[in-house]
Amino acid sequence: MYPENLEAIVVPTGPTYEIGIQRAVAGTKGYLHNDAFGIVFISGSFEGKRFLGSQVDKIYRTLRKGGVPKNDIFLESRSTNTMENVLYACDEINALGVQKVHVFT
Repeated sequence: MYPENLEAIVVPTGPTYEIGIQRAVAGTKGYLHNDAFGIVFISGSFEGKRFLGSQVDKIYRTLRKGGVPKNDIFLESRSTNTMENVLYACDEINALGVQKVHVFT
């Protein structure tokens, strides 16, 4: 069961790549379930400052394979832990005026 009428989804990186992928799969399902929005935030730093091969990259690719358009995916890459994932994503979301958000963690 997914919340209705979401305006944004946050998919934070996890403690492992596998957990990050699980979150991305759940986020994709939430995105496809809601017709009312078009924003998915991936929140987490790039390991070694490189996007390619990072957990953020894996989450991005999972979202894209699941049907989330690239224009609807935003990256937040300042955070270094789960608390910062949510806080920094919230900064971005608040700046956009988004009210209804679900965090897939």
